[in-house]
Amino acid sequence: MLYPKKDFPFKSEDFKSPSSEYRGVPFWAWNCHVTKDRIEKQIENFQIMGMGGAMLHPRTGMDTPYLSDEYMQLVEYSEEELRKKGMYCWLYDEERFPSGCAGGIVTRNLAYRSRTMIIARDIPIPEYIVRDKIEFDRLIALGEKPRGYRLCDYDITLEDGYLFSYRISENGAYHAYIELMEESGWFNGETYSDVFNPDATREFLRVTHEKYYETLKGHAGSSVPAIFTDEPHMKGKYCLAFPDSKRASLAFNEDMNDAFKAKWGVSIVDIAPELVWEKPDGYSVWRYRYH
Repeated sequence: MLYPKKDFPFKSEDFKSPSSEYRGVPFWAWNCHVTKDRIEKQIENFQIMGMGGAMLHPRTGMDTPYLSDEYMQLVEYSEEELRKKGMYCWLYDEERFPSGCAGGIVTRNLAYRSRTMIIARDIPIPEYIVRDKIEFDRLIALGEKPRGYRLCDYDITLEDGYLFSYRISENGAYHAYIELMEESGWFNGETYSDVFNPDATREFLRVTHEKYYETLKGHAGSSVPAIFTDEPHMKGKYCLAFPDSKRASLAFNEDMNDAFKAKWGVSIVDIAPELVWEKPDGYSVWRYRYH
């Protein structure tokens, strides 16, 4: 699609004056008040610099609401101006990065917010962590924004830094809970998305990719060759600095936990300590299955 001459012998002219599909494409940072006049002037400069197109990249400072009607009109205008000059309009599927939350639009729904399983010792459980999943869901239904919920406690015995034994208990020294990502200005007052949740990803594709396609569908695959997705990633998994460190975190969501239990007969919560600490007799099969 991008390289129509790839099946033909190159000629020296192709190197001396390559066509647009073989030229560089810069990230075009939209980080100011974007206007049609600015678009025209900057595209003209890209052409003078020898670029084959530009990749529209919303960044901090853009004062046009992301994915608004005004924003999409500017995207459409940019594609038209690039096409007039024989250049390509590449798309970028997020406001800033990483891709996945549509600048926080997706994660206005708390069900789609990135979350982490915490195992902590000798650290007070944050006050914003509610007593259980039932209470968590009840508060969400009331329009509130709980940050997480308790799972269980563990009795854990370490010997020489290795995991000697563990069990779920009511009042163990180690507390396990789910913590939603903290709201951030980077995500416009929302959070990153839970990439392990297929519904969250479907919503992201609907909000972004489908909207771009609806606006530019007559040119998708031609003057709009592709859409760039940037660093979608899981949150939460960090190794302990030392075996007696006080806080561990694990990538987690409820669907993953249910799927793990359906396949292996135990939940991630049941065997979580084996994901954190080394066993004295070798590797943990549960850690392997979790990954």
